[in-house]
Amino acid sequence: MSIERAKCTNCGGNLQVDSEKKTAICPFCRAEYIVQDAINNYRIVNEYKIQHVDTVIQQDERSSTVQLQQMDSCIVQLRDYKKAEEIAQAILKTTPNVYQAWWGLIRIRTEDLTTCDTRSSVWKELDGYAEKVLRLAPASERPFYEQKWAAFLQLRQNVRTQRQQAILARQAEIKGEMQRLQTSIAPTEGRIKQIQDQARGRAVSSTHIRTAICFVVAVALAEWLINVIKPLKDLLMYFLNSIVGHSAAPVVLIIIGLLAGVFLGFFLMGMFVEFVDESSVYKRKLAPHQPEIAALKQSISAEKDRILELEKESMLLEEQYPIACGEELIDVVLTDVPSSWTAMLRTLSSITGVGEAEVRKLISKRPCVIKAGTTREKAESIKTALERTGAKVTLK
Repeated sequence: MSIERAKCTNCGGNLQVDSEKKTAICPFCRAEYIVQDAINNYRIVNEYKIQHVDTVIQQDERSSTVQLQQMDSCIVQLRDYKKAEEIAQAILKTTPNVYQAWWGLIRIRTEDLTTCDTRSSVWKELDGYAEKVLRLAPASERPFYEQKWAAFLQLRQNVRTQRQQAILARQAEIKGEMQRLQTSIAPTEGRIKQIQDQARGRAVSSTHIRTAICFVVAVALAEWLINVIKPLKDLLMYFLNSIVGHSAAPVVLIIIGLLAGVFLGFFLMGMFVEFVDESSVYKRKLAPHQPEIAALKQSISAEKDRILELEKESMLLEEQYPIACGEELIDVVLTDVPSSWTAMLRTLSSITGVGEAEVRKLISKRPCVIKAGTTREKAESIKTALERTGAKVTLK
């Protein structure tokens, strides 16, 4: 007795039959069937399924091959990495075991293994792709990918080292330039002060001299008027003789002339205030030097602006250095706010560098990113500062 697989010619049920018999009854539909016909029916159906699966597999392989060629063309010839990634993702969506597509993603992210992003997140992504390639590639091709990947790892390390050295070198240049600018500002400010002090000194001296001249002229004029105008002198002597006596009258007359001169001097000073006012004289003394002072102040302003630019660049480099070192970057996310915003707004304003009005707009939609792409150490310090104000913060 020989047992074989068969399929009922009436209902299609799967059977096991004795091939030596001529006929049999189907246990499913109770119909009589010819044994050899049932055996042949089973073989025809199964062979069709196998051939259909093989055809689908061959079609998928041909489609993947064409897509891989298109991806390679986009990378090597067109340098269209966006299109190349679309093709690679399409391949992996249907056939995730195509190791060439995973290798293609590595080539796309690195512009065909020529560049390298120093961010740790990108490194992890590429390492994941490489692990899939080395796991899925056949043993005969694995050494090729291992060699290519090892060469890229060396390039990646070299890029990171060069980036670190470049940042440190630029920071040293910035520090030296800022010191030079700060050193040059002091003499320039000293020169301005020197010019102003000299002008002020000359103005003070000139004002004193002019004031003295004014009083001397006024006193002399008063004495002259008293002596020249005889009726006035006789009248004054008459009153003085009757009041202080003949011996003291001439002395008192002189004193009256001096006092009259003083009052006349003040009167003249009021009339010619521009002539004796210290601030007015100072402006006149300083006027010839104003072009030089303006040029010096402009120079100082330009140097201070340059220092601010260098400080901003230095802060940016400080943020980039951890990235070059491969540190993980963290986003600080504000999830909830306290009932009283006063302390929190001040803290957020100092963190973000914007005014409280802008901060209010920023946190109106929560959760919101307060600080993006910062080091874990800075993120933890920001979180601690905000939590002291009652805010709730998460790190991502």
